[in-house]
Amino acid sequence: MDKTRVKEALSTALMLSQIASKKHKVKIDWLGEVFIDNNYSAYVSDKGKLTQLTSANIDEKAEELIHESFEFSVKRRIKELSYI
Repeated sequence: MDKTRVKEALSTALMLSQIASKKHKVKIDWLGEVFIDNNYSAYVSDKGKLTQLTSANIDEKAEELIHESFEFSVKRRIKELSYI
């Protein structure tokens, strides 16, 4: 997963939350489903956890997403190898 694209996706979610006047559920590449309301945005991580996004935690959440994606990918590959 590309860190720059993940940060851009997170920034897009934050920007949308700042201009939203009602609730929305959107799908953003590199991020998936994002729930947006007036100054609130949250995404569902690969582990199925709803995670709130703020401008203060954007770098931390980008790192978490990249780590989760890598972990998920490794687990999927191990399962594929066990079927061979």
